[in-house]
Amino acid sequence: MKKTMLVLLLGLSVLILAACGASQEEHFDVASGVSDYQPAVSEEPPAGTQVITITADYDFDDGTYDPASEEAFSDFDEPDVPAETPIPQAPTSTPVIINSQYAGATPLVIDPIDKPTPSPAPTLTYAKESFATYDATRLRISFEAPAGWTVDDTIADTYLITNPDTRMAYPAQLMVSARAVSTTYSGNDMAREAKAVSNTIKGEYDHYSPTNTADRTLFDAKGKYMDFDGYIKGTEIRVWGRIHVVYVNKTLVVVRITVPYEYKILYKDTVYRHFRDTLKFTR
Repeated sequence: MKKTMLVLLLGLSVLILAACGASQEEHFDVASGVSDYQPAVSEEPPAGTQVITITADYDFDDGTYDPASEEAFSDFDEPDVPAETPIPQAPTSTPVIINSQYAGATPLVIDPIDKPTPSPAPTLTYAKESFATYDATRLRISFEAPAGWTVDDTIADTYLITNPDTRMAYPAQLMVSARAVSTTYSGNDMAREAKAVSNTIKGEYDHYSPTNTADRTLFDAKGKYMDFDGYIKGTEIRVWGRIHVVYVNKTLVVVRITVPYEYKILYKDTVYRHFRDTLKFTR
């Protein structure tokens, strides 16, 4: 029995010595993750110790790798061209709401930039000696206006004179009408009369724009007047005009002057002013 135990102990000792010899094999640390790899730092090995160096050649992505760099264009490939930035479109199921004071307004036509430049308007001047007396006998009225204007008195209660200058795209006109009335006209009545004339003539113009009525004397009596401007219908000729109404001597007098817009100041401050200063009843 004792011999058997001794044999077992000897065998066990041999196995232990063999295991200790095997534990002397070289051991290497391996990084647990590719991206976390750090070379092991150790002290200088004893002299005579064999050193084995392992070079780590890890090919990992640091975020700058471009897979397309490995692709070469063939003869049938074309480089990508940047696409145009798409214009955002409103979803078809969502109505588009336009919040603007101009929504629904009529669009304006813009003249082409290569439109021919119109010829400059001729220069006009009216000196005192340029005026002559016009006698509207059927109206019992006379006044002074530029000499040589064409007279038209074919309408019973109207006297019309027209500038005959053929250089003008639109000839200036001065018209006076007078009719006896049985009732007196207040300021409001005269204002309504001026607006009625304006509403009658606005169909002759495009972009017709009248002003409000205001007070001004005519025949040294208080009257009502209003200005307007617009384009002769179907043309590009712009005009300026004035409608002046006054009730005097039981007569309702209506004056209307219409001139090319570029001569507005000249006619208003010279011709019309002289007309007003000289307007009178002849009997």
